[in-house]
Amino acid sequence: SDKDGENPASSQVENVLTSNPAVVKVLEDHGRHGLETGDHITFSQVKGLDGLLSPGDGKPSTYEVKVTGPFTFELPGVDASDCSEPAMQGYITQ
Repeated sequence: SDKDGENPASSQVENVLTSNPAVVKVLEDHGRHGLETGDHITFSQVKGLDGLLSPGDGKPSTYEVKVTGPFTFELPGVDASDCSEPAMQGYITQ
């Protein structure tokens, strides 16, 4: 469970925008992401963003989130503005 005692959130990614900071949108038909600002998440099976969110190569394995809406959140400190393409799929887990 997470810090507030609820089950950890898990959602399917619709896209991650090439912005600074990177903005993540989850699939609305799968429900709200259930995250709170300050939560940490991991990504899996993300396609795109030039591999920015793929684990390894010294990149962080977890990312802090700043919630901007029930289906969106930012990744503070993650600059995706130089990536050639947005991410179009994948999963997040708290």
